[in-house]
Amino acid sequence: MLAPSEKQGGNDFRNVEVEIFRHVMANCNLHDLGYIGHDFTWINNRGGAYNLHERLDQFLATPSLRTRFLGSIVLHLSKRKSDHLPILLFIKGDIRVPKKKKEKENIQI
Repeated sequence: MLAPSEKQGGNDFRNVEVEIFRHVMANCNLHDLGYIGHDFTWINNRGGAYNLHERLDQFLATPSLRTRFLGSIVLHLSKRKSDHLPILLFIKGDIRVPKKKKEKENIQI
């Protein structure tokens, strides 16, 4: 989690614990791609005062990747049996796949 808004319930959000993750993201020039869908990706499946929701799962990318794949989106899908919601990255852009070189045919006479 990167911000207090990515947590609901449980103990208070602790900035100190997140600073290591933020530091790594800054050093690697990584940015959160955002999302469409549910605000939280993990739910502890408990009720009442013990209910906890957090956004634990994210897609991160460098600015060059974000530029290369403009229009790509991240979706938070509905959970089934897991306590994590699946997240899906739709990539839109120029995906270059190397072409295989044709092998020369051996012709025997």
